[in-house]
Amino acid sequence: MKKKLYATVLILAAAVFAVSAYAAPVAAGKPDFSGTWKLNVDKSDFGQMPPPITETNVITQSGVDMKVVVTSEREQGERDYTLSLKLDGKDTPTPAGTFPPESPFQIVSSKAEWTGSDLVVSQQTTFQGNPGTLKSTWTLSLDGKVLTKSTQVSIGMGDFTTKTIYDKQ
Repeated sequence: MKKKLYATVLILAAAVFAVSAYAAPVAAGKPDFSGTWKLNVDKSDFGQMPPPITETNVITQSGVDMKVVVTSEREQGERDYTLSLKLDGKDTPTPAGTFPPESPFQIVSSKAEWTGSDLVVSQQTTFQGNPGTLKSTWTLSLDGKVLTKSTQVSIGMGDFTTKTIYDKQ
């Protein structure tokens, strides 16, 4: 009887250890995107959209909070804005004044949630006054030096995908 009890306790302890060993990498598998990221225009695919001349994202991530400061230069001029995201799947409205009223493209709200080690960011947008959506999957390379954003775009002009590659500075 004692041998059976001992074997049961040993198996239970092994199972608890196995589950905790498996759960730790999953929790630890959520990357920290913090840093300064420069768009690699040559390696990116913009689909139907004209590429920016340059773009830099400065990302600060802490717990469930993320702030993304975007600075980009396009033929139409420079575009700077800051987005705040909650990494827990809660919708975060974009504050009024983030985009100039005359800007043809605006992000209305953002929602970010983890899918394994990827961050999926869903955004409600307007383009020339028409509603649209962006759904981006953010993936960090194993060495932490390359950020890839694969985006499904749905706007009045139609649906298409983009793939933007950022190098850590």
